[in-house]
Amino acid sequence: MADDYGSEQEAPKEPEPELPGKKIFLSHCNSYEGKALFKELWNKDDCRDPELAAHRFVGTIKKD
Repeated sequence: MADDYGSEQEAPKEPEPELPGKKIFLSHCNSYEGKALFKELWNKDDCRDPELAAHRFVGTIKKD
């Protein structure tokens, strides 16, 4: 269907599927650096499908 200017209107496109999340290993995840990395890489709140696209974290704990 053409509008007043003679151009065609585009049909709405489906959003691209999200890529699967990554599995991330953090050494000493309770240290300052580990907490900072976790905070920067956390993406569960930004995903449309958190079960598929959210990153998974595994790490070690520093006992000091």
